[in-house]
Amino acid sequence: MYSGTAGRVENCQVGVFLAYASAKGSTFLDRALYLPKEWAEDQERRREAGVPEAVQFATKPELARQMLERALAAGAGGGRALRLGDGRHDLRR
Repeated sequence: MYSGTAGRVENCQVGVFLAYASAKGSTFLDRALYLPKEWAEDQERRREAGVPEAVQFATKPELARQMLERALAAGAGGGRALRLGDGRHDLRR
């Protein structure tokens, strides 16, 4: 799979993370392992790797949206405006 960190195709795992930061500190709120479409569609590979049936293919932005929705439903942000980013780009709405 292509790794943006390595800048090339590598045998690696790619994670999507949700963090909260304020003037008082920061913390991780959620995380998800990105499962490439090729893996999601390969039942034998999934079985050998122990990937649960409930895990389905989702793009990295879709995983981020799902995590953000869970965090907001749990009260993250305390009703304040949130700023989204991917570590390099500001993704404000």
